[in-house]
Amino acid sequence: MSCCGGRRRQFLSETQQHEEADGRQAQSHLSSSTNSTPIYFEYSGLTALTVQGPISRRRYRFAEPGARMSVDRRDAPSLAAVPQLKRVKPTMAADIEMELE
Repeated sequence: MSCCGGRRRQFLSETQQHEEADGRQAQSHLSSSTNSTPIYFEYSGLTALTVQGPISRRRYRFAEPGARMSVDRRDAPSLAAVPQLKRVKPTMAADIEMELE
């Protein structure tokens, strides 16, 4: 016998539907944001740093001081709040290649 009268099952079903809709919206935002100019950050700390973007949920791994990588535009404002990360412009093709490795 169910103690909640099936409300838990109904709630979980509704939650799953909302998550699926949100996932489709995030995917469409991602495709439009990836077509624009990338945003780059450079790490100035002493060791390595991994941060997670609050919007894309992507993990950004800066393996060493001076490491540069592009980030999702939606994550850029919160990454800019990290003291050891500085927004930079790509200076040469090598910066873009570093991201692919």
